[in-house]
Amino acid sequence: MRDARLKHEQGKLLEAAYFLERMQAVLEEPDEFQYNLSAFLSAARSIAQYETVVKHEDNLMSAANRSSFVYVTVIRTTPEKLWEALTDAKFIRQYWFNAIVECGWKKGSPWRKARGDGSLTDSGEILEIDPPRRMVIRWQGEWKPEFKAEGPSRCTLALEPMDGAVKLTSTHEIERPESKFITALSEGWPLVLSNLKSLLETGEVAITTPPGH
Repeated sequence: MRDARLKHEQGKLLEAAYFLERMQAVLEEPDEFQYNLSAFLSAARSIAQYETVVKHEDNLMSAANRSSFVYVTVIRTTPEKLWEALTDAKFIRQYWFNAIVECGWKKGSPWRKARGDGSLTDSGEILEIDPPRRMVIRWQGEWKPEFKAEGPSRCTLALEPMDGAVKLTSTHEIERPESKFITALSEGWPLVLSNLKSLLETGEVAITTPPGH
Protein backbone atom coordinates (compact mmCIF):
# COMPACT_ATOMS: atom_id res chain seq x y z
CA MET A 1 0.00 0.00 0.00
CA ARG A 2 2.82 2.38 0.89
CA ASP A 3 4.57 1.53 -2.42
CA ALA A 4 1.46 2.58 -4.33
CA ARG A 5 1.25 5.87 -2.42
CA LEU A 6 4.97 6.46 -2.94
CA LYS A 7 4.57 5.98 -6.70
CA HIS A 8 1.62 8.38 -6.67
CA GLU A 9 3.58 11.04 -4.79
CA GLN A 10 6.59 10.65 -7.06
CA GLY A 11 4.19 11.57 -9.84
CA LYS A 12 3.03 14.57 -7.79
CA LEU A 13 6.64 15.71 -7.42
CA LEU A 14 7.08 15.65 -11.18
CA GLU A 15 3.76 17.44 -11.56
CA ALA A 16 4.78 20.15 -9.08
CA ALA A 17 8.11 20.61 -10.85
CA TYR A 18 6.31 20.96 -14.21
CA PHE A 19 3.88 23.62 -12.96
CA LEU A 20 6.69 25.49 -11.21
CA GLU A 21 8.55 25.63 -14.52
CA ARG A 22 5.39 26.79 -16.28
CA MET A 23 4.89 29.57 -13.72
CA GLN A 24 8.36 30.90 -14.48
CA ALA A 25 7.56 30.88 -18.21
CA VAL A 26 4.28 32.85 -17.91
CA LEU A 27 5.20 35.54 -15.39
CA GLU A 28 3.79 38.21 -17.71
CA GLU A 29 0.47 36.39 -18.22
CA PRO A 30 -1.62 36.74 -15.00
CA ASP A 31 -4.38 34.26 -15.87
CA GLU A 32 -1.96 31.57 -17.06
CA PHE A 33 0.30 32.20 -14.08
CA GLN A 34 -2.63 31.87 -11.63
CA TYR A 35 -3.72 28.58 -13.20
CA ASN A 36 -0.23 27.09 -12.92
CA LEU A 37 0.15 28.41 -9.38
CA SER A 38 -3.10 26.69 -8.28
CA ALA A 39 -1.99 23.43 -9.90
CA PHE A 40 1.43 23.66 -8.24
CA LEU A 41 -0.09 24.29 -4.79
CA SER A 42 -2.47 21.34 -5.25
CA ALA A 43 0.45 19.00 -6.01
CA ALA A 44 2.44 20.41 -3.09
CA ARG A 45 -0.46 19.83 -0.66
CA SER A 46 -0.69 16.22 -1.82
CA ILE A 47 3.03 15.73 -1.10
CA ALA A 48 2.68 17.28 2.37
CA GLN A 49 -0.30 15.01 3.18
CA TYR A 50 1.70 11.97 2.09
CA GLU A 51 4.59 12.91 4.38
CA THR A 52 2.16 13.31 7.29
CA VAL A 53 0.65 9.86 6.67
CA VAL A 54 4.07 8.22 6.41
CA LYS A 55 5.26 9.88 9.60
CA HIS A 56 2.12 8.69 11.43
CA GLU A 57 2.64 5.13 10.16
CA ASP A 58 6.29 5.20 11.24
CA ASN A 59 5.27 6.37 14.71
CA LEU A 60 2.72 3.55 14.99
CA MET A 61 5.28 0.97 13.87
CA SER A 62 7.85 2.32 16.33
CA ALA A 63 5.32 2.18 19.19
CA ALA A 64 4.43 -1.40 18.27
CA ASN A 65 8.10 -2.39 18.53
CA ARG A 66 8.68 -0.59 21.84
CA SER A 67 7.82 -1.41 25.44
CA SER A 68 7.37 1.45 27.87
CA PHE A 69 6.15 2.29 31.34
CA VAL A 70 5.21 5.78 32.50
CA TYR A 71 4.58 6.74 36.12
CA VAL A 72 3.54 10.21 37.25
CA THR A 73 3.40 11.46 40.83
CA VAL A 74 3.01 14.88 42.41
CA ILE A 75 5.21 15.54 45.44
CA ARG A 76 4.82 18.41 47.89
CA THR A 77 8.40 19.68 47.75
CA THR A 78 10.65 21.93 45.64
CA PRO A 79 12.47 20.97 42.42
CA GLU A 80 15.81 21.44 44.19
CA LYS A 81 14.92 19.12 47.08
CA LEU A 82 13.48 16.51 44.74
CA TRP A 83 16.58 16.66 42.55
CA GLU A 84 18.77 16.15 45.61
CA ALA A 85 16.65 13.15 46.60
CA LEU A 86 17.14 11.65 43.13
CA THR A 87 20.92 12.11 43.13
CA ASP A 88 22.11 11.86 46.75
CA ALA A 89 23.33 8.33 47.50
CA LYS A 90 22.40 8.40 51.19
CA PHE A 91 18.90 9.68 50.47
CA ILE A 92 18.40 7.14 47.67
CA ARG A 93 19.16 4.24 50.04
CA GLN A 94 16.32 5.35 52.32
CA TYR A 95 13.54 5.07 49.74
CA TRP A 96 15.04 2.55 47.28
CA PHE A 97 15.13 -0.41 49.64
CA ASN A 98 18.77 0.07 50.67
CA ALA A 99 20.00 0.24 47.05
CA ILE A 100 23.48 1.65 46.47
CA VAL A 101 23.60 4.06 43.54
CA GLU A 102 26.96 5.37 42.33
CA CYS A 103 27.21 8.17 39.75
CA GLY A 104 29.01 11.46 39.12
CA TRP A 105 25.74 13.00 37.81
CA LYS A 106 27.28 14.58 34.74
CA LYS A 107 26.66 13.84 31.08
CA GLY A 108 28.61 10.71 30.22
CA SER A 109 29.01 9.63 33.85
CA PRO A 110 28.73 5.89 34.49
CA TRP A 111 25.66 4.95 36.53
CA ARG A 112 25.53 1.87 38.75
CA LYS A 113 22.92 0.42 41.11
CA ALA A 114 23.55 -2.44 43.52
CA ARG A 115 21.78 -4.17 46.39
CA GLY A 116 22.76 -3.40 49.96
CA ASP A 117 25.19 -6.33 49.87
CA GLY A 118 26.97 -4.80 46.86
CA SER A 119 25.69 -7.22 44.19
CA LEU A 120 25.07 -5.43 40.89
CA THR A 121 21.47 -5.03 39.70
CA ASP A 122 21.71 -2.33 37.01
CA SER A 123 24.32 -0.34 35.13
CA GLY A 124 24.31 2.48 32.61
CA GLU A 125 25.32 6.00 31.73
CA ILE A 126 23.95 9.53 32.05
CA LEU A 127 22.86 10.52 28.53
CA GLU A 128 21.35 13.90 29.41
CA ILE A 129 21.22 15.92 32.61
CA ASP A 130 19.72 19.35 33.30
CA PRO A 131 19.39 20.06 37.06
CA PRO A 132 16.81 20.36 38.49
CA ARG A 133 14.58 19.62 35.52
CA ARG A 134 15.48 16.45 33.66
CA MET A 135 17.84 13.52 33.36
CA VAL A 136 18.07 10.59 30.94
CA ILE A 137 19.82 7.35 31.88
CA ARG A 138 20.89 4.53 29.60
CA TRP A 139 19.81 1.66 31.83
CA GLN A 140 20.96 -1.96 31.50
CA GLY A 141 19.24 -4.56 33.66
CA GLU A 142 21.86 -6.87 35.14
CA TRP A 143 20.14 -8.93 37.82
CA LYS A 144 18.62 -11.57 35.52
CA PRO A 145 20.11 -13.08 32.35
CA GLU A 146 16.88 -12.51 30.38
CA PHE A 147 16.91 -8.81 31.31
CA LYS A 148 20.54 -8.41 30.30
CA ALA A 149 19.82 -10.17 27.00
CA GLU A 150 17.22 -7.53 26.10
CA GLY A 151 19.91 -4.85 25.93
CA PRO A 152 19.86 -1.30 27.33
CA SER A 153 16.71 0.65 28.05
CA ARG A 154 16.22 4.38 28.52
CA CYS A 155 14.90 6.06 31.66
CA THR A 156 13.79 9.70 31.61
CA LEU A 157 13.02 11.56 34.83
CA ALA A 158 11.31 14.91 34.27
CA LEU A 159 10.52 17.45 37.00
CA GLU A 160 7.84 20.09 36.49
CA PRO A 161 7.13 22.73 39.18
CA MET A 162 3.49 23.10 40.17
CA ASP A 163 1.66 25.12 42.80
CA GLY A 164 3.75 24.35 45.89
CA ALA A 165 4.68 20.93 44.51
CA VAL A 166 6.58 19.15 41.75
CA LYS A 167 5.22 16.73 39.14
CA LEU A 168 7.68 13.90 38.62
CA THR A 169 7.30 11.84 35.45
CA SER A 170 9.29 8.64 35.08
CA THR A 171 9.34 7.17 31.55
CA HIS A 172 11.13 3.86 31.07
CA GLU A 173 11.29 2.39 27.56
CA ILE A 174 13.13 -0.16 25.46
CA GLU A 175 13.18 -0.81 21.72
CA ARG A 176 11.61 -4.25 21.82
CA PRO A 177 8.02 -5.49 22.16
CA GLU A 178 6.71 -7.28 25.25
CA SER A 179 9.83 -6.62 27.30
CA LYS A 180 10.11 -8.69 30.48
CA PHE A 181 12.43 -6.05 31.89
CA ILE A 182 9.87 -3.27 31.48
CA THR A 183 7.20 -5.53 33.00
CA ALA A 184 9.40 -6.03 36.07
CA LEU A 185 10.10 -2.30 36.33
CA SER A 186 6.37 -1.53 36.11
CA GLU A 187 5.98 -3.39 39.40
CA GLY A 188 8.98 -1.80 41.08
CA TRP A 189 8.83 1.86 40.05
CA PRO A 190 5.49 2.64 41.79
CA LEU A 191 6.85 1.29 45.10
CA VAL A 192 10.12 3.22 44.82
CA LEU A 193 8.46 6.50 43.85
CA SER A 194 5.73 6.10 46.48
CA ASN A 195 8.50 5.79 49.05
CA LEU A 196 10.22 8.85 47.62
CA LYS A 197 7.02 10.89 47.84
CA SER A 198 6.29 9.73 51.39
CA LEU A 199 9.84 10.38 52.58
CA LEU A 200 9.90 13.93 51.22
CA GLU A 201 6.44 14.78 52.53
CA THR A 202 6.40 13.00 55.92
CA GLY A 203 9.98 12.02 56.69
CA GLU A 204 9.14 8.31 56.55
CA VAL A 205 8.91 5.71 53.79
CA ALA A 206 5.60 4.02 53.04
CA ILE A 207 6.93 0.55 52.19
CA THR A 208 9.87 -1.34 53.68
CA THR A 209 9.64 -4.67 51.83
CA PRO A 210 11.45 -4.67 48.45
CA PRO A 211 9.44 -5.70 45.36
CA GLY A 212 9.49 -9.44 44.73
CA HIS A 213 9.78 -10.32 48.44
